Amino acid sequence: MPLLRGPWQLSHLSGVSSALTSPGCVPGYWMSVGTTVAARTTPTGIRQHAASAPRRSAPVGGNRASPRGVMGHWTVAPAESDRAALCRAAPKRHPGPVETGYPDIRRQPLWGRQNLKNGLLLLLVPVPGVVATRALFHYFEPGAIPDDPGLGGVESVATAAAFLLHHPIVWVNLVFFCNVCVLFWLLALVQRSSWLIDPYWTLIPLFIAGCYWAHPLATPTPLRSLLSLGVLGVWSLRLTHNYLRRERWRLGLREDWRFAEQRARKRHFWWFQFFYVYLAQQVLLVGLTLPFWAVHFRNGAAGPWDLALALLALLGIGIAHVADTQLDAFMRANSARAARGEPRRLLLDSGIWRSSRHPNYFGEQLFWWAVGGFGVAVGEPWVLVGTAINSGVLAAVAVMTERRMLAVPERAALYRDYQRRTSALIPWLPRAKP
Repeated sequence: MPLLRGPWQLSHLSGVSSALTSPGCVPGYWMSVGTTVAARTTPTGIRQHAASAPRRSAPVGGNRASPRGVMGHWTVAPAESDRAALCRAAPKRHPGPVETGYPDIRRQPLWGRQNLKNGLLLLLVPVPGVVATRALFHYFEPGAIPDDPGLGGVESVATAAAFLLHHPIVWVNLVFFCNVCVLFWLLALVQRSSWLIDPYWTLIPLFIAGCYWAHPLATPTPLRSLLSLGVLGVWSLRLTHNYLRRERWRLGLREDWRFAEQRARKRHFWWFQFFYVYLAQQVLLVGLTLPFWAVHFRNGAAGPWDLALALLALLGIGIAHVADTQLDAFMRANSARAARGEPRRLLLDSGIWRSSRHPNYFGEQLFWWAVGGFGVAVGEPWVLVGTAINSGVLAAVAVMTERRMLAVPERAALYRDYQRRTSALIPWLPRAKP
């Protein structure tokens, strides 16, 4: 008797590569082998998987960071004798599918009810934080904000409002915790998907920076404020487009594959995701946006340094855009090859990927360190702590990605050669082949 009825059958993942991209910015290509999974064939002929055992994955010429990703696989069904053994060894729990690769858009029409409903949710979900922030900023009459009472002096609503106005970073953390960590988590429990954090990774920095800019006690230098907010807007626009392009303009069709796998593996993922998915984002996103606090609360004359930082940030955005666009073209070309029954390319090592193994990482890091430079320019170098944490997370993910690549025997030699001749991060001339 089959373990799973209906379209779901038990199969053994024998290996295939496809593209992995992250909404924020950090794509890659992966192949998984040696995993017992629950799989079903979609109308396009690509199977979906629900992991039922730890998998060993390997990237094929790409990257993965924070925020968000997709993974694509083909499967080969085992022999009948193996099928029975797999059924006996399978766990009792049968989690839902972990969809990977480009989404099957036929399941959710662009103008269908689900897409429109999630689009409306995307627009409405920040309203509580925006309304609360506006109420705080207008609690006192202009010019009548009292002195900071200190935490020990908070004895009423008025003194609490005064304290929060004098400590905007505390307010940002409070709103993030309530509006993102708690509200997004509750919505994820209802929808059984944490998809909402993916598009908001590209939007939350805009909300935080806008909060600092609109603050009644802000005293920014206009030119520096304009330059820093301008490059952030370009960054958000590019990354939002990259997310929507990857998801074929479908909202909520699936969640990040990492979260989906954890959901399948952890019995109590419903509370674990609060820390793993949401609280972790608060540390990263509030930390990354600290330079915008410095820009709007520490005054100082603007100069050529500010223009140079803005140009450097735009250069980082451009590099990340080129890398993501080439990655997207690679993914689509591989999908077309698969549809024609042709073998897929195993490694993206052309274009900007010829000069760097992680060019999208490099572009993102260049952008955020340039933004951090605005904080240094106004005498607050400590705000770089958030940038440094993000860089550390990204470096750890890059190492994990390359280890997974090398874990697959048939890819190991190819990738070792790629490592030998290609810069890890900074685009550089590749070394000649021996």
